[in-house]
This record gives sequence, C-alpha cells and structure tokens, in this order.
Amino acid sequence: ELQASAGGFSDRRERGTPFTDNEQVGGQASLRFVREGDWDVEALAYLTARQFDTEFARIDNSRSTASLALDQSTSATGIGGKLELRPPMPDSIGLRFGMDFAHVDGTTRELASYLAGNPRIRRVAGGNNGNLGLYAEGEWRATGALLLTAGLRGDFHRRRDGQLVETDIGGGTPIAPVFAPDRNDEYVSARIGARPSGFRPTRRRGEPFSSRSRIISA
Repeated sequence: ELQASAGGFSDRRERGTPFTDNEQVGGQASLRFVREGDWDVEALAYLTARQFDTEFARIDNSRSTASLALDQSTSATGIGGKLELRPPMPDSIGLRFGMDFAHVDGTTRELASYLAGNPRIRRVAGGNNGNLGLYAEGEWRATGALLLTAGLRGDFHRRRDGQLVETDIGGGTPIAPVFAPDRNDEYVSARIGARPSGFRPTRRRGEPFSSRSRIISA
C-alpha cells in the first residue's frame, strides 16, 4: 500500500500599525509505503518548508509617527524518513528494527538599526542539524500474564555551519561574527520492561544511557 499526502498554508496579518506586517508560508509532503506479509515493512519519507517574514516598528513619543525598526526573514527546510522491518516470529514473540533520519536547515536574515528609512546593520544567522537513529525492539509473552519488553537505540547527531554574522552595511565590515564549531554527538540507550496483564496501569522499566560528544573543528 502506497500513501501520499501534501498540504500548505499561508497566513498574513498586520497589527494595526505601519511596518508591523507578518507573513507565514509553509508546505509539506510525505510518501508512505506499508506492506504486510512474512516480513512487514513500513517506509516513510517527508519534506517540509517554512518561510516567516515580519517587520517591527518604532513609534515616536506622541504615537503619531511610525518608522521601520527591524525587517526579519526566516526560512527553514526539513527532510526525513523512516524504515522499519518486522520479521516473521512465533506468536509469543514480537521483533522490529529499523532506522530514522532527519535533516533541518534554517537561516534568519535581518535588516536593523534604521536611520532615515535606511538600514545600517545586516545580520545573518543559521546552520543545519542532522540526526540518524538505529533501533531494535522486542517483546516476549513469557506467560499468559506477563509481557517482557526490551529495546536498544543509537542516535548520531551532526551540527554544521552554525553562525551569526552582523555587518555594517555602510562599511561592509563584519561586527564580532560568531561561528559555532561543527560538532558530532552520539547517544546509546537501552531499556527493559515487564508488564503483568493483571496490572495494566503499572509498568516497570529500566533504561541505561550513555553519550559522547565530539567537536570536530574550532
């Protein structure tokens, strides 16, 4: 079975004062595949995008005149997916394993410090994050009244190109730019659990956890 979906939205409003417009535009699409058989398979892929534009006004003491103080535009895109497999097992045992991933990229652009209607400062900030997860989960109906569960998961995070750059538009000179170091993080977690069928509101579970971070550039 193949399933597809797509959608979008647009929203524009202003707060009753000049230079206070807000606009949001976005969309998303996904594709999902499901197969039931000896091996159950589920696969998912998706794409999403957002754009947000806003203005901020400066109002004088008499509240009679408004001027533009900040013009901001933020955009972001994300892609991701999932693949899960469930092999044939005896009725008392369930097993599934798979992977999921996501990547997000975003940028904010600002024009600020207006004088006589002209911006004097430009700011650009952004970066991207990625995540890959691998997992396996199982359950065993030990008796008619006891279900045992266990799971293992590893996550690998990647952060790249984090930055905040502020520039004097008149001189074109960056003002104290900030560049975040690229970084990798790794997490591993495991869990075990037991659920007596006669006590559904009560569950017992333990989860050991470990992590490691690596800065890969200054």
